[in-house]
Amino acid sequence: MARLGPRNSNDPFSRGPTAARPRLSDVRKSAASDKPAGAGGGGGGNSNVPSGVEEFLEKELSGIVGLESVKTQLRQMIKNIRVEERRREMGLGSCSEEGEAYDMVFYGNPGTGKTSIARLIPTLLQKMQILSKKAPFLEVGRQDLVGAFIGATEANTVKKVGEAKGGVMFVDEAYTLTSGEGKDFGVKALETIMQTMTSNDKDRPIFIFAGYKPQMESFLQANPGMARRIAYKFHFEDYTADQLTTIAVDKATKRGLTISPAARSALPGVFESKFTPQARSLWNGGLASRLVSECVQALNARLDPLTATREELCTLLEEDVRVGADSAAAAVCALQGIVDAAAD
Repeated sequence: MARLGPRNSNDPFSRGPTAARPRLSDVRKSAASDKPAGAGGGGGGNSNVPSGVEEFLEKELSGIVGLESVKTQLRQMIKNIRVEERRREMGLGSCSEEGEAYDMVFYGNPGTGKTSIARLIPTLLQKMQILSKKAPFLEVGRQDLVGAFIGATEANTVKKVGEAKGGVMFVDEAYTLTSGEGKDFGVKALETIMQTMTSNDKDRPIFIFAGYKPQMESFLQANPGMARRIAYKFHFEDYTADQLTTIAVDKATKRGLTISPAARSALPGVFESKFTPQARSLWNGGLASRLVSECVQALNARLDPLTATREELCTLLEEDVRVGADSAAAAVCALQGIVDAAAD
């Protein structure tokens, strides 16, 4: 087992014991044939340090609404990797006894951008020359791993791990692998993943486990061996009403729509008054998508298809937002009622 430094449970970047990972220099040697264009020439003229990584990250993050904590953590992760590389270049060796691990946990409610950030990770690590340019990114859930019997579960999991080899495997709602009762084969899928994490296979996937914070914390507490191998923990905050407004405007723009100034001004209040804190927490960005869809329906109902002008066809007014919000709120309440009934 390798220890990447003193453990601090309050530090989201604290590193406990980890399975050995290839050193960056070793990965560079094996990936030299597909080294990113422009790589090298960073920090003090040292050709081993990839350049342009921070610039790429900032460009990507500039298009993401909110998530300031996650953005800070991503910047720190890149800095951690660079400092470790600098230590080796100076002949000091790594703080890790055997190697490095990059496995991660994403805590957060639905619609907070976990999948979007997960899709960014492979490209970021490719630019750091930790992964090759051809590194795959695979999204899986319980339904992809768990079979009708224990042998099928192991076979499914081994197959998916193989598909993600050399890349990143994103396990959404990972806690569902251990949340079943009785003969639940999700545990076998987890055991198979653990075997991969503890192996010395330098091409094994980097795992990202995602889900609600309370369930994921329970998941890790029940699996201390896995918890010790998690290098980075990212906390995805719920969106505020202002951030949901920005997301809604962006989504409307992508549909070729314009939101009038009055409608834009009304949106924050609509998100706060029409949707309960619980609904906003459970939907987040999905709530903005649903609202825009309902606003389009309100717009269509208001317009005369024979006489509507180009501007009218493409402009959401305040009345469309308010009618759409009523419809969206009713739909969210109905769906929440179904969820609550299922939970009972």
